[in-house]
Amino acid sequence: MGLALDVDLTVDREWRQLLSNFLRELESIPGVIRLIALPSPEDRLYESNVLVVVDEYSYELVLRIMEAAARAERRSGIRGVLSPTVATQDEPVVREFEGEGIILLSR
Repeated sequence: MGLALDVDLTVDREWRQLLSNFLRELESIPGVIRLIALPSPEDRLYESNVLVVVDEYSYELVLRIMEAAARAERRSGIRGVLSPTVATQDEPVVREFEGEGIILLSR
């Protein structure tokens, strides 16, 4: 089963498009469990506006996720907007993003 996008229609259209492109990029990366995005690209938790939840943290996986973010920005014609952080499901940052996040993407 692929990732699903729960859309909040109050979110900026360009932000939604960028997140949609990021989702497409993440679909091909094994180990990605969820993506939680804040309502606006300007919103930040821990200097990030999106949280990628992974089943197991590794440097290689983080690198692939950051490359996916860069590709999504290029595809959207936007630079320097996505600011992802990566965590495993049991880290406290996940609950904080869940409390603030409006758009949820999950497997």
